[in-house]
Amino acid sequence: MDKYFTYCGLYCGACIFGIATETGTLKETAEKFQKTETEVHCLGCKAAQIEDCEFRICCSKKGYESCAECPDMPCEKVHALCNDEYEHHSVVITNLNRIKEIGKAAWLKEQLDEWKCKNCGERTMWYQKVCIRCGEKL
Repeated sequence: MDKYFTYCGLYCGACIFGIATETGTLKETAEKFQKTETEVHCLGCKAAQIEDCEFRICCSKKGYESCAECPDMPCEKVHALCNDEYEHHSVVITNLNRIKEIGKAAWLKEQLDEWKCKNCGERTMWYQKVCIRCGEKL
């Protein structure tokens, strides 16, 4: 579950690109987003290939596992992410505060529970409105 833990406070376990990588549905996902399979292939935000992330760079310099450890949180970078055009980014400050409050392991458990269908337990993704397994409204 640690692979779903990010520097910025997003939960990678609900990312369609990460799920496509894990489930072997890269081709279908790439077609849906009009991208190449390479563009949608994702091993998570903390994967070694993600070197240019401003949150990774900042946390690494300070020796932090995530922005939740930083006394300057929420900084300008975190505010900018929280307020950009992507709705799923709007939760990063809430998430980082929750990580501070209950710790990484408990937060990851909460997120795992949050991002599954309450009816059948199927894993769900950001922006998903209906469960792909049982049709339950999310």
